[in-house]
Amino acid sequence: MEAGRLHHTCRLAGNVENELLTLPESLISWLVMLLRQKPCPAPECPEEDWDRLLELLRSHWITATLYWYIRQIPDECQPPEAVMNRLHDAWIHAVLQTMKGGMQIKKVIGALENEGIPVLLLKGPALGRTVYPSSAMRQGSDIDMLISMQDMKRCERVMADLGYHCPVRTADHSSDTAHHQNFHPASKKTGPFVIEMHWRLDCRFGLMPDDFIEEIFSRSIRVEADDCTFSTLSVEDHLLYQAFHMACQHCHGTRLSWICDIAYLSRQIPDAAGWDHLIRLSVERNCRLSLESAISMARFWTGLSLPPEVCDIALWPVPSKNEEDRWELAMNRVGSIPSLIQLSLHAIPNTRGKLKYLYRFVFPHPELMSKYCKGTGGASLLAGYWRRWMLVFRYI
Repeated sequence: MEAGRLHHTCRLAGNVENELLTLPESLISWLVMLLRQKPCPAPECPEEDWDRLLELLRSHWITATLYWYIRQIPDECQPPEAVMNRLHDAWIHAVLQTMKGGMQIKKVIGALENEGIPVLLLKGPALGRTVYPSSAMRQGSDIDMLISMQDMKRCERVMADLGYHCPVRTADHSSDTAHHQNFHPASKKTGPFVIEMHWRLDCRFGLMPDDFIEEIFSRSIRVEADDCTFSTLSVEDHLLYQAFHMACQHCHGTRLSWICDIAYLSRQIPDAAGWDHLIRLSVERNCRLSLESAISMARFWTGLSLPPEVCDIALWPVPSKNEEDRWELAMNRVGSIPSLIQLSLHAIPNTRGKLKYLYRFVFPHPELMSKYCKGTGGASLLAGYWRRWMLVFRYI
C-alpha cells in the first residue's frame, strides 16, 4: 500500500506507529478521497470501525476539517448518522475553541506589541486565519508565537502580567538546543491554550543561518482577521517551516492536519517560477529533504498537484551534504541516544556550550526533572536522575 511506503520514515501520529493504517483499506480509501475533496460512497463498515476511525483521528487534529468537507458532499458519500452527529459536535467545539483562542491571541499579541516586542503568530492559529476557508477548520493543542531571543525576559514579565506562569525557563537552561518556552494560563479566565513562545524555528539541528530570525521578521506579513490582528510568516517561509517541522522535527508523529497545512500553503504558490524559487530556497535553508517529504505526503493524502515543470522531484536540485547528514541523525534520534546527542551538538556554536550540554544531558536542570521526581529535596532529585538514566540506557 502506498501509504505504508510513504510513512515508513515519517510515521503517522498515534499511540502505536502508523496505527491509522491498520484500519480497513476501504475506510482509508474513503478518508483519502474525502481529503482530496473527491467524494466517493461511504464504505459499508461495522459501527466499531467508524468509532475506531474517529478515535485514531484524535491524534491528527483533523476532525473539524473533515466535517467541513463532509457537509458539502452527497448523502451517499457521508458516514452513518451517528458518526455525523459526533462530527457535528466536534465542529461546534472547534468553533468555540477558535473563538476563545482568538481572544487569547488578541490579548497576548496586543500586550507584547504595546511593549515594543515584535511577535509573529505561527502554525495552526495563523494558517486557519489565512489559508483555510474557515479558521475553525484548523484546530491544535496550543498557540505558537515567535519572538527574538533578546526579548524573552521582557516577554516573561508581560506574560506574568497577563496571568500566565512559566514552570520551566528553557530559554535560560537550554537556549541552544531548545526552541520554545511554555507559558501556561493561571486560570480559565486567562484562556484555554498554552502559549509556546519560540525564539528559533530550528530545534536541535543547527541548520538555519545565523541571521535567519531577522530575515523571517523582515519578510513577515500583517493579517487583519475577524477576531484579531497579527503578523505572521510569509507564505514561502511558512511552507518551508511547516515542512521542516512536520517531516524532520516531528518525523515520528506526523499529523494529517500538518499535511493539510502543506497542501493549503502550496496552493498559494502562484506558478512554476514561484515553485522554482521555493525549491532553491529550501536548499539554501537546508530543508530541501523536508520539503520533498512534505510535498509527497500532501500529494498522496490531499491530491496536491504541482506545475508540470517541477512535479518530478528527481529533477529538483540536490540537498546539501550538511542537510543529508543531519537528516539521517534526525530520522534515527528517537531510538538512538548517540544520534540525538550528535544532532544536538551540531546546534551548539562553541566548546563551552557543548560541554554544558553534555553535563546537562546527564544531570538536567532540576526544573526539567518534575516527571521523574516523586517528591522534593535532594534525595528525590537523585532518585529522579536514576529513573531517567535507566530509561536512557535502554536506547544506547
